[in-house]
Amino acid sequence: MGLYIHVPFCVHKCGYCDFNSWAEERPGPQQAWFSSLTKQVQFWSPKMKDHAFETVFFGGGTPSLLSNELITQTMVLLKKHFQFSKNVEITWEVNPETVSLEKIEAFASAGVNRLSMGVQSFQNVNLDRLERRARREDNLRALQVIGKNWPGRWSLDLMFGLPNQSQQSWAEELSTALEFKPRHISAYQLTLTTERSKNWQQPDEDELLKQLLFTQKTLAAAGLPAYEVSNFAAPEEECRHNLKYWDLEGFLSLGPGAAGLIPGRWLNPVAASDQSLRWGFHQKNPDSFEKWSAGAGQAEAELGTWLKPRDWQMHLEELLMMGLRLQKGVSEARISQFLGLLEGPEFIKKQGFRALSPDALPLLNTHLEKIFGKLDNFRPPSLDLEQLDPKF
Repeated sequence: MGLYIHVPFCVHKCGYCDFNSWAEERPGPQQAWFSSLTKQVQFWSPKMKDHAFETVFFGGGTPSLLSNELITQTMVLLKKHFQFSKNVEITWEVNPETVSLEKIEAFASAGVNRLSMGVQSFQNVNLDRLERRARREDNLRALQVIGKNWPGRWSLDLMFGLPNQSQQSWAEELSTALEFKPRHISAYQLTLTTERSKNWQQPDEDELLKQLLFTQKTLAAAGLPAYEVSNFAAPEEECRHNLKYWDLEGFLSLGPGAAGLIPGRWLNPVAASDQSLRWGFHQKNPDSFEKWSAGAGQAEAELGTWLKPRDWQMHLEELLMMGLRLQKGVSEARISQFLGLLEGPEFIKKQGFRALSPDALPLLNTHLEKIFGKLDNFRPPSLDLEQLDPKF
């Protein structure tokens, strides 16, 4: 069971970013966020009393913009109202310009045990194009501070496929990152989905594929093999929270614009009498801070407007779409009635999982289109929807 907390504030809204976030550093909005979060936590606490969170993830926005006092208050709030497993993973996203010795000491004393830092690039020309506020020296300084002083686990994010980026330039980015001996790197291809980025020119598809394959080879040689399309880690250093997304496990989301996935059994007896809710609910809080704040902790919003039931086909498609991103693939036990969808030379079988082959994985979206096309006409001889996914 996972918990996601959305903190929407940023120093600056970057041109490529389509997340629910906005530039805001004043203490007043932060306090308003905390007040509304408190209402959500108090609402969900009794409904989660039989569950212990195994992972917590603070995403944004730039969650490290919160004051040290609010970081502490937020963790105290969660520990008061929710149960955590003994070895809970608590990740907090940080941006380099917010990193200081005092800040990471506040994280550590509050119980945070994993940091995820959004570096994106070590080259100022790329940082300018991405509209990042941090400079190369900020990124290097922040990594030095974390490397020397942070007692827990940490990860860094990089981006490839940037305008005018060559493979040599990308190789230099990876080389710089590896100098700090990270145990986890997320390397994402830039996607141009915002109005401000739509005219940016990326390398062509062949060059993008070369950069991806080079990333896989380089990081594997450095002891960080891929465990997901864009994520690379030493053994036992994977992000346990993000694995919940890709394994399609349940997680509760709090904060403006946050989206969650709630199995129907979590809300028993609310959902127990309605078999149409067997596949649980999508949870989507409003993107508007005002609408979220007004409905936070109100049953008609939390269990009504913000909660939508899922059907079996939606569940199956998400199970395949997320699970096939992983090197290990999808559990055969969870899709036992639909294994016929994953037959062919592009698939491999390994230890109870069905996965795309290493050559096929970079073309994931193409293969998903084919799978979903077959699903429209695919029905097992004796389809038992109640046994579609015993884990969920």
